[in-house]
Amino acid sequence: MAAQYHFLSEYTLRGDVEALWAALADVPAWPAWWSWLKKIELLRPATGPDGLGASYRNTVRAPAGYGFVYTTEITDVERLRRIDVPSSGDIAGRGRFLIVPTANGDLDLSFSWLVSTPKRGMTAIAPLARPMFNWNHDRMMSAFGAGIAKAAGLELISTRNSSLRPGSPGFQVMPTAPS
Repeated sequence: MAAQYHFLSEYTLRGDVEALWAALADVPAWPAWWSWLKKIELLRPATGPDGLGASYRNTVRAPAGYGFVYTTEITDVERLRRIDVPSSGDIAGRGRFLIVPTANGDLDLSFSWLVSTPKRGMTAIAPLARPMFNWNHDRMMSAFGAGIAKAAGLELISTRNSSLRPGSPGFQVMPTAPS
């Protein structure tokens, strides 16, 4: 059985939500500002607005030196609020970007990544390697936050990365945006 992971990255940004949305929706530009994403290939163009229906092959080089390739598809979009991206390949599962304006005018951006590692080798070493995989994810997603802030011309106020362990309350439960 594949090892499961539940990662959450949260960023507080100051600036224009339209600029943040534009940077999120411009997936082909991500390798220019996200150092760990080495290559992105368009497999299928968008069939709707804001990238809906587009599919990409993502090639990543983790801080610990290992690489992985996975495919994502933008399956659901709520403009300026949410993007859902299932994945398959070396990382299989689903992700969700949420944008929530704060009371003081800042923007909270979160990315939830509920995935498993179908590769037999990654699954076999998961009991010992989970802390390293978490560390790698935290470094990659901290770079994502800094990169998207720069690409969108926003100020990055804070970054927080966390993970839930299997069996923890909320494990593998996708968060929803507040009403």
